[in-house]
Amino acid sequence: SLKLAKFEEKTIKGLRSELPEEIAINNPLDIWGDADYLRYDVALKHLTEDKSIDVILCNILFQRGPIDEKVVEVLKKYKDKKPIFVMCYGGNYTKEIMEKTVEFFENKGKVKLKEDDHERVWYKDFL
Repeated sequence: SLKLAKFEEKTIKGLRSELPEEIAINNPLDIWGDADYLRYDVALKHLTEDKSIDVILCNILFQRGPIDEKVVEVLKKYKDKKPIFVMCYGGNYTKEIMEKTVEFFENKGKVKLKEDDHERVWYKDFL
């Protein structure tokens, strides 16, 4: 079974000093639905430096509003520090992003996708 990590004291202090005071510093860390890419950057900066954390599950609520594609750059910034699994959900904006994603991969074609998967090709043009 999986266990939630207990944040190190320096992680708690760092998050408290940079996140809005209303946010509870617990695991799981909820940085709220109004978070922009900068808040994700703050959270990931501290969480990826915490030795008690092995893996990060990042839920992104894509809505019209403060969050946009800039969060992808934030995720890429920390991708080599710890495994980060990302879940995205939300309203019409998420649907638009999902449709663009599906279109991108469908345009590659099934044969090409399988070949690239076996060759472990990363689609830089997707990002």
